[in-house]
Amino acid sequence: MSKVLFSTWHDEFIDNRNIANKDEWKESSFKVPANYEGDKNSKIFIGWNGLVVFDTGVDVIKAGTEYAAQYQIYSEACGRCAPGRWGGRILYDLFDKIARGEGTEGDVAHLKEISDTMMKTSKCEIGRTVPKPLLDILEYFEDDVMDLIKNQKKSPAYDNEDISYIAKVTAPCMDACPDHVDIPAYIEGVRDLQFEQSLLATKKTMPLAHTCGRVCPHPCEDACRRENLDEA
Repeated sequence: MSKVLFSTWHDEFIDNRNIANKDEWKESSFKVPANYEGDKNSKIFIGWNGLVVFDTGVDVIKAGTEYAAQYQIYSEACGRCAPGRWGGRILYDLFDKIARGEGTEGDVAHLKEISDTMMKTSKCEIGRTVPKPLLDILEYFEDDVMDLIKNQKKSPAYDNEDISYIAKVTAPCMDACPDHVDIPAYIEGVRDLQFEQSLLATKKTMPLAHTCGRVCPHPCEDACRRENLDEA
């Protein structure tokens, strides 16, 4: 458990922004990545299920822009559905426009519209869930967003090249797999009767797919996030 400044992770709402004493902050009930590379403290974590802010002084809007940029790279590499691919591009373009001090209130409305379309019509779970933390930023950090728009100014860390952002496209099932097989792609290939694509997705990280498939204890099933959604 970690004390957090703000969190919407997995529908848990924590807002300690008006509490100056960090010792009085509420803890998240989820195991969120408060550290990385062993001893480095995380400032913010953004993922498919929301965002978690660990410290004050974090440029949440710039972080949201970086998150959208990473999804754009992923969506262009996939391109299997228009909402996921082009929606990712629009999310990044509009968020970056706001962060660099050129945004409008119309851009906020457009972001919400595109996010709604992606969440309803994207083919994969990634496309359907990626807008959630961005919508959370627009809702819960609205004052910061509107300040940039009304004053046409850049977000505080927009030009700061000393801040590092670490991106990882993954899923709980992939993290649980010892070989980190792209299990969503493997399952999607089977569902669509694209068995060669399914096998290729497996062989990217596990060349002995046939042998390992027979002896695998399938830890991915225990980590599957569908249990959080529909008890699948």
